[in-house]
Amino acid sequence: MGRVERRSEFMDLGCHLRRFRMLRFDELNPDSQEFFSKFKCPEDGPPPWTPLKNRRLNCRILIATSIAVVGLFVMIALASIANVPFATIPFATSVALVAGAPDSRPASNRAIFFGHLLSASVGLSIVAIAGGGALVGSIAVGLSVAAMLAANAFHPPAAISPLIISQGHSELSFLVPVLVGAVLVIVLSRASEALQCRVSGDVEVSQSERSSH
Repeated sequence: MGRVERRSEFMDLGCHLRRFRMLRFDELNPDSQEFFSKFKCPEDGPPPWTPLKNRRLNCRILIATSIAVVGLFVMIALASIANVPFATIPFATSVALVAGAPDSRPASNRAIFFGHLLSASVGLSIVAIAGGGALVGSIAVGLSVAAMLAANAFHPPAAISPLIISQGHSELSFLVPVLVGAVLVIVLSRASEALQCRVSGDVEVSQSERSSH
């Protein structure tokens, strides 16, 4: 039996429970209401609106937006102070990732730090050997993806570094803003995760999962 068929049977079971009043929707807690609202029966109207779910979602959106704005503003300010062109700093997409999905594997500390370090190192090495250009940049990006996967530190936004390096920013000093930026992104990621877990009421679960790793 395929996944679609199993899901269909499970949904039918939920409909039967609701239809024969074995499941009283108004007596469930908000999380259970959210779960069982997915069981749509033919005679049902639209699923009931759950204020708690919408409030949590709105808070998470606000947190993600705030983290992204503050994070990028700080990076732009630091780049301006250090006289480093912000266009050469590969962190806009990293900030967006950790702001919106801080609990994902690409947003882990290991993936962020080693992903950027490996990608920049691969880019510098390939450009030093083969020179710049579009083809060299493309090859360097592909090799950086391979390096991140092999090191179990896959952070997709970091793959832009070799392309930037191949366009004329092949100095070894390129690693300095990359490493500083990676540390700042890690701080943003953990802050976003902590705030979003607190909003979702999952602080204890998140901490126990992290300690198990």
